[in-house]
Amino acid sequence: MKVGRLNRSIGEGSKIGLALELDFKHLDGNAFMSRDVYGHLCTNHGSKWQLDGRYFDGVGSYIETAPIPYTGVNDHPYALAVRVKITQGETDGNIILMKGGSWLLPPLAMDSGKFRGYSWMGSSPVSVYSTTISEADKGYRVVNTWDPANGLCIFVNGDKEASTPQSTYSASGVDNYISLARTGGGCSGDKGWLCCTIGEACIYSFADYACRILDRSIGR
Repeated sequence: MKVGRLNRSIGEGSKIGLALELDFKHLDGNAFMSRDVYGHLCTNHGSKWQLDGRYFDGVGSYIETAPIPYTGVNDHPYALAVRVKITQGETDGNIILMKGGSWLLPPLAMDSGKFRGYSWMGSSPVSVYSTTISEADKGYRVVNTWDPANGLCIFVNGDKEASTPQSTYSASGVDNYISLARTGGGCSGDKGWLCCTIGEACIYSFADYACRILDRSIGR
């Protein structure tokens, strides 16, 4: 399924559902504010700024945000979007990691070269995998969504590549810290550190916001 293009002039009202926006071509330094209306404090731990985004070395560098609203609410639809390039030789690692207290979830990761969405329904994990196998240093826009009607879905470069039924979402119960390219320390679904370049990362508090972001150009 291919979705339509985003009209980038739809105004500030379009950002109501945007819980987190990180566009790294505009963000440098060891601490900065996210570009959404909330202005979340973000802390850099060793990633390096470059023209196409932040480079993560896969052995200890990551970025962590302050707690993000909506991310810990049970059964609340969401869309996670990243613009990412995977480094040569890398096949596994967490792209996004959520943490709320002792609760950990890597909702978007690389798994054996594919993009994986990962979630919880009750006490059971749910996974969905892209058909795309990533190529080194190629830009991908990857979106993972969940809502009760459509289940857990994965989109790559504007195409819905896979979905699986998931009627509920068991969240942390608190606003989650968000980390990029970080290990989950062996939590369920953990794929470890990721060597990659992330140009942009966004979290939307509605799954249907995915259709507004899927067809944005890669590497703009």
